[in-house]
Amino acid sequence: RFIPLWVTIAVAIDLGLGTMVGWKRIVVTVGEKIGKTHMTYAQGASAETVAMLTIGAADMFGLPVSTTHVLSSGVLHRDAVSGGGYAMIGTVISADLDFIGQMQPNQRAGFVAVSLEQALEARRVYKKRLKAMTGLFNT
Repeated sequence: RFIPLWVTIAVAIDLGLGTMVGWKRIVVTVGEKIGKTHMTYAQGASAETVAMLTIGAADMFGLPVSTTHVLSSGVLHRDAVSGGGYAMIGTVISADLDFIGQMQPNQRAGFVAVSLEQALEARRVYKKRLKAMTGLFNT
């Protein structure tokens, strides 16, 4: 490594002290201003855990990453279901998730627009079929 240990320790202490002094501003910015809705405690803990693991993995491989960008990305991804402020082209209905999850690499999938009623009916049929299959294994 090319960074002396004393520099690493000094920066860690500096960042820790800065966070202790300005924590409220950080919490408001990260927890309330990024994304569409306020974060829950679980979402905050999840975003921090993902950021920690991502930064640790990047450090292990010697990759430079911005801790601010990593955490911000984790916070934005909590809104992924609702689009997180990004334009959504479509959503896979829950009845088709197994199919999508088991596709082979480079296999193409076609998408068809369905109404909410059609999606709910497909989910009902899927659950009924799943229940019948689990009955086969429980005998």
